[in-house]
Amino acid sequence: MTLVKKVNWALASLSVGLTVATFLVDLFTPSGLAIEILYPAALLIAVWLPGRRTILAMAALCTLLAAVGYFASTAGETPPAAFTNRLLAFVAIWSVTFFSIHQKQIQEKVQHEALDAMNERDQVFRISRDFFCIVGDDGHFKRISPSFERVFGYGKEELFEKPVLDFIHPEDRSQCITNLGNLSLGEDPVVFENRHRCKDGSYRWLAWTCPAPVPGQTLLYGAARDITELKQATAELNTSKKRLREAQKEADTAAQAKNEFLTDMSHELRTPLTAIIGFSEMLLESSDAGKEPPERIRALRTIHQNGETLASILNDILDLSKIESGNMEVRKIPCSPFQILAEVASIMTVQAETKGLVFNVECIGAMPENIRTDPARLRQILLNHVGNAVKFTESGGVRLIARFLENGENSSMQFDVIDSGIGMEESENLFDPFSQANTSANKSEGLGLGLTISKRSVRMLGGHVTIVDTQPGIGTRFRITVATGSLRGVEMVEHPMTAMVVKAPESLIHADGTKSLDCRILLAEDGPDNQQLISHILRKAGAEVLVAANGKLAVGAALMACDEGEPFDVILMDMQMPVMSGYEATALLRQKGYDAPIIALTAQAMRGDREKCLDAGCDEYATKPIDRQHLIELIRAHIPSKTSVQSHELELVGAC
Repeated sequence: MTLVKKVNWALASLSVGLTVATFLVDLFTPSGLAIEILYPAALLIAVWLPGRRTILAMAALCTLLAAVGYFASTAGETPPAAFTNRLLAFVAIWSVTFFSIHQKQIQEKVQHEALDAMNERDQVFRISRDFFCIVGDDGHFKRISPSFERVFGYGKEELFEKPVLDFIHPEDRSQCITNLGNLSLGEDPVVFENRHRCKDGSYRWLAWTCPAPVPGQTLLYGAARDITELKQATAELNTSKKRLREAQKEADTAAQAKNEFLTDMSHELRTPLTAIIGFSEMLLESSDAGKEPPERIRALRTIHQNGETLASILNDILDLSKIESGNMEVRKIPCSPFQILAEVASIMTVQAETKGLVFNVECIGAMPENIRTDPARLRQILLNHVGNAVKFTESGGVRLIARFLENGENSSMQFDVIDSGIGMEESENLFDPFSQANTSANKSEGLGLGLTISKRSVRMLGGHVTIVDTQPGIGTRFRITVATGSLRGVEMVEHPMTAMVVKAPESLIHADGTKSLDCRILLAEDGPDNQQLISHILRKAGAEVLVAANGKLAVGAALMACDEGEPFDVILMDMQMPVMSGYEATALLRQKGYDAPIIALTAQAMRGDREKCLDAGCDEYATKPIDRQHLIELIRAHIPSKTSVQSHELELVGAC
């Protein structure tokens, strides 16, 4: 029998015994108020017993015994004093009874609520995956949630018998003591992390939150969450980030090496290509070309054509490298779609006629007078597709059909390139780098980069390129769309074909040899072949040319000319030369106050090369192989006062 039950039995026996004793005294003693008060006193002892029924039973017993005692002691007589005393006793008995029952109800309610709260707490303790504990002032667990046993593998007794610090990793104990000290100082709450030892010797990370104890309270309460997996994931993430940084560093190094290689390759290939293309053009366009044997002319054209092919392949490689590295620049500016179509027609008509093909440009429906795109990129895309169509077509012709697709702010231009060529058997991987169509013909020239560059360039212009139809032996239809940009305020041209004037190719040399330039030019160029070629072009255009073989000589010649009062109108500066580079020479001239135009003429055509030249002090930038007409226009733009001929004259003579 438990102590509580023993106490309850003792109280019950005492209450009943006192009640019976009071009745016996009341029975054999004259009735008095002192005796009547003993009944409520006996009842008060029963109040401490559990249960309202016990109290009611004792109240009824006291009332019955008091009534029997009253009638027995008065022997049928009812003196007023005795009756009043007995009535007071009954009132006292039932007052105590009802008060006790009310108190029992309140007590039972409080106990029930406390029990519910304890059950809820125990339920949370049992089912929670987190950890809850109560620690006494002796440093031992006083209560723990079952998750401690479940996760750490200890039994409850094992956890209670040792101090809490014994389960904490040695490296974390000092910090844990400091945190507990902060709790004692009133910091609320204290949040920290530490490692707890499992029974198998391993450790798991817990993130703790401990509120400050109530003043006067010695117990500490704590809640924790297992963050072992989070710690492991964080460590793995940090390791992955480190590896990623290392991989990024390696990739950057590889990209830098690649750029350096491409830069060197570009320079080393463009320099001889300048001479190959330039001298072959010079021989083909000389006044004696018509007197040469046909086989020699064919040989010169073959040299020139293959030089152009090599230059095109080089440009494709560099363009693909720029696109893949995200360095391809797109300048969307207002431009005329008719002008772009006219330029494409002007170039491709000659190639088509050379193969005996018909090339037509068609415009369907009204088209905007101007669109906002990158005209150079769009021209390159159309030339690429039309050039491919001409290359793979042996008979019939090629059509370039343009139309405007109106769709509010998402309007676009659509270009269809249709040929009657050999078609393709498979086109699934046609736009992949270094991929070529699987045709019945032999493998064509080129690296298979043109369509890859075209597709990615079109995407940068807000459009897409697709193969609408292709059939072996019948032909292929490509469709290119590019965004027009905002057309607010742009007029529509109802008859586009009348707005497009296709210029026929003009001779590169003016018939009467009219000079377009009247200026002095210093050519800083270390390559003998290019010295001869560029000097010839400039002199044919009417310029006086002095050649310097390196940057140091160029600086000396430029400064000496200034001292003699005959400064050069323009300096054409090769940027890679021995003794002193073009960058160093340009910077030195600018430091010495030289303010005449300096045009960079370089074989470096990678991203940033233009900016590098301009930062060094150059006014303009041109690449090799040189575009003779473009070079003459650049020179003319920087010496407007010395240009004595009209624009069309310069274009013709400058192409010599």
